[in-house]
Amino acid sequence: MKKILHRGLSARYPENTMLAFRKAFSLGADMIEFDVHLTKDNELVVIHDDDVDRTSNGNGFIKDLNLSELRLLNFNNGNSLAGLIQISTLKEVLDFSKDKMSVNIEVKNLPMKYKDIELKIVDILSNYKEYSDSIVVSSFDFECLKKIHKLDQIINIGILIDDDWSEIYDIISELKPYSVHPNVKFMNDEILLECKKNSIKIFPWVAETVEDMNFLMKKDYVDGIMVNEINLFN
Repeated sequence: MKKILHRGLSARYPENTMLAFRKAFSLGADMIEFDVHLTKDNELVVIHDDDVDRTSNGNGFIKDLNLSELRLLNFNNGNSLAGLIQISTLKEVLDFSKDKMSVNIEVKNLPMKYKDIELKIVDILSNYKEYSDSIVVSSFDFECLKKIHKLDQIINIGILIDDDWSEIYDIISELKPYSVHPNVKFMNDEILLECKKNSIKIFPWVAETVEDMNFLMKKDYVDGIMVNEINLFN
């Protein structure tokens, strides 16, 4: 059962930051999940929202800010004990994690659309081919995943699902994904068991309580669980 830390050890540290990723690794995480957006100057940065308002002391959309401008902000999520935390690039996180733990890169391309974000993802990952088995690229945007798959079929694709399972058979047939990531609140046993029969990994998100963990641990098809707090695995 893979211990997958959602936005790093985000229950204790500012989400999607190197601090949260380092702490996740130090406590035994097998994989970290994080989100990427594209800046005005075409840099992939690690942040969940399409703006900086919630997680930093600044404001504005990622698409309207250059990396140099983002570096001036403090992404400590209002946690004064965390000190000054700069935003990280995808490359920086990959350089840290490549020989330590797997990564699940969620491409944020909905509702904000980023022109050619797929090309940028593939370009960066081309420098980490030797670690391709430990990298998954996931998204709710199936068209984005199709473009990435077309550009490089070596990249492991992860399909994110919330409550709408209507397209799942078509997208699985087309992409032959490495993994499916269902919302823990909207599990579909029939489809997920079929995925498991076809050697597709199942990584539900996000278990927040002991009850969530007990529920998922009873599912024989679950390969890993995304959590904000690693102690839930104890």
